[in-house]
Amino acid sequence: MLTRLERAKQFLPFEALNGLKEELRRREIQYIEKKELSEEKSEELQEILQELNPGERVIVTYYYNNKYTRLRGRVICLNPLKKILNVSKIEIPLKNIYDIEVIY
Repeated sequence: MLTRLERAKQFLPFEALNGLKEELRRREIQYIEKKELSEEKSEELQEILQELNPGERVIVTYYYNNKYTRLRGRVICLNPLKKILNVSKIEIPLKNIYDIEVIY
């Protein structure tokens, strides 16, 4: 016959993989709202985009998958009709660009 304590143990939470909950919590994606650009920042980006040439090295900060991502690479092309900046074969919509830094 089981004691009261032994019977109670069978109802305790069971974790088959130790540390699983902590690891899942650590990997949770934290979503960030897209920031609205000020008029000054928008004009600054327009000036930088107008002066960009294919082959230039840049660091682009842009909004993608509910977070801000930084990409370092070479400008392949700027397509104003499609409103896309292509950096290292990654197409970035112009509306999602937050910052561009030209690397010399």
